[in-house]
Amino acid sequence: MGAPKIVNKVWNYAHVLRDDGVAYGDYVEQITYLIFLKMADERELAGQDVVVPAEYRWSNLVKLDGDELEIHYRHTLEQLGKKSGMLGTIFRKAQNKIQDSARLESLIKMIDKEAWSTLPADVKGEIYEGLLECNAQDVKGGAGETVRKNLLERYDVHTLLRLPTGIFYAQGVKAKVIFFDAKPTAKTAWTKQLWVYDYRTNVHKTLKQNRLALADFAEFVDCYRADDRNKRHELPIIERWKAFAYAELIARDKTNLDIF
Repeated sequence: MGAPKIVNKVWNYAHVLRDDGVAYGDYVEQITYLIFLKMADERELAGQDVVVPAEYRWSNLVKLDGDELEIHYRHTLEQLGKKSGMLGTIFRKAQNKIQDSARLESLIKMIDKEAWSTLPADVKGEIYEGLLECNAQDVKGGAGETVRKNLLERYDVHTLLRLPTGIFYAQGVKAKVIFFDAKPTAKTAWTKQLWVYDYRTNVHKTLKQNRLALADFAEFVDCYRADDRNKRHELPIIERWKAFAYAELIARDKTNLDIF
């Protein structure tokens, strides 16, 4: 199948699931898990090392249907989230958001038909960009406020890096990087203070002519203090770096994190 048809097919299925109550953000999450497993399967067929345990590989998912599929998929996400290293990081707290086993089976079959490892990066980018745009429209409808509040409450969201628009995919597309730590369930919000580095205001970068380089992040890396975040502090000479208390964030209109 050609790249445009793949993109449209993935987008169209997002709308189908949206009618079933699956938010676009949840759909993005689910196809990320499934495409990861499919690409791991492709690596295995190519004779490369595979980090996914045999019982949770793609080849097992495609053989199942009905309740058996839904149960196995849910169990796969739970178990992979307990693994160490990169695998556990990717699947940590992963949950199945597609409760209709028939819809889940159709999605798996759609993904199974493509060789994702060989698709150009811009095709995958177009798929995700379209879905994220749909999600952004959902967010404007009010769902985003709930998502942001839940994020701040359930995780220790400690850093937000705001990047220039249009640097990863297309002109006008916004980009942010959120740094957070997973935490167990608690009665109070885990986020106490969010540090924002605004590398967007008065910065002019483009996708091709004036691209971001590692050196552009030197100041952010110094401010981040990976050795000990408790030693972070604001500096008058660095206007891009500022801390916001949890109470300030919650008080913002719709808990908007689009902070300059």
